[in-house]
Formats: sequence, structure tokens, C-alpha cells
Amino acid sequence: SDVAANTVTARQGALTLSKYTAYTNQNAVVPLTAYKLGHFSLTANTTEAVNVNTIEVGLNYVSGSASNLYVKFGDNTTSVKTTAALANSWSVNYSIAAGTTVDVLVYGDVKSTAVGVGITGLYVSGTTANSAVTTTQGTTPQVGGSTIVGQTITFTTGTPTTALDGSTPINQAVAGGQAVV
Repeated sequence: SDVAANTVTARQGALTLSKYTAYTNQNAVVPLTAYKLGHFSLTANTTEAVNVNTIEVGLNYVSGSASNLYVKFGDNTTSVKTTAALANSWSVNYSIAAGTTVDVLVYGDVKSTAVGVGITGLYVSGTTANSAVTTTQGTTPQVGGSTIVGQTITFTTGTPTTALDGSTPINQAVAGGQAVV
């Protein structure tokens, strides 16, 4: 006959990656230096810590106009990729404690040739600390995957204008008998 037994539920850690909604879509006049191209939130679930080992940034057409690309995550910063590509990958060694969220920020320089809408995507891979299971968010753009999409940035060119303020001699009121020097 059947005998009732204890039930064991096995749980493992995982990552959740999302666009940081407080950093909204942007409009920017190019060229730009060390501009924030994307802002994401990366969370380890409450089961166990996750050791992040890969961060990959996918760029749309703006990759041809971007350089000096790097990522900040937690208190860490990746190396700088002087030439950006459609897919830009870094090997990292970063542990996210269970139940913790860290900001992941993507920065880069953008040339004046980047006119239109730029989109940054992110892929993250790691291994759970106790159960040693691979966990990812997004799929790597290097194999035609779909990253977690961040903010869209509309790049435009600016037109300089001149303006006169109250300290400009031509714009000052001159009382009778006074000279403008």
C-alpha cells in the first residue's frame, strides 16, 4: 500500500534583468562623450547568490558611430572597448547576493555621424552559487539573439545660435553722456 512521505522542493537561483524605467528615453545632440546609452536593473532571486560571468551589450546601427564603450555594474567597471560593434562582450567575475538588485549602466562616446534612434540591449550570464546552474537573461546578440532592450536615444545634430545677454555692451542701456568702453 501507499505511504505518505515528506515532499522536497528543490529551488535554484536565477537572474532578472529589466530596463531601469526611471531613466527614460532620451534626445541627445551629438557628438557625446561618456554618454549613458542604457540603464538596467539586475536582480538575483531570493534563493541563492549568482556569480555573473558575462555581460554583453548589443547596439543597433549606432555601433558604427560609438567608441570607448564600457559598463558599470555595482561598484565595478569593465574595460573600455575603444571600437564598438553590434555585440560587445566582457568576461566578469561578480557575485550578486540573493535578493539583491544592482544597476547596470552602459556608457560610450557617440560621433556626430550618429543621427537617428539608437537602442542598447543587454545580455547577462552567470552561475548560481550553490547549485552551479547556468542562468541567463536575454540571448546573446552574437548568435542573432534578442537582448533585454533598454532606452531608445534619438540622436540629432545641433545648430549653434548666438545670443546677447545684459553684460554685452551692445545690449546695455546707456544713459546720456556715458560711454561704453
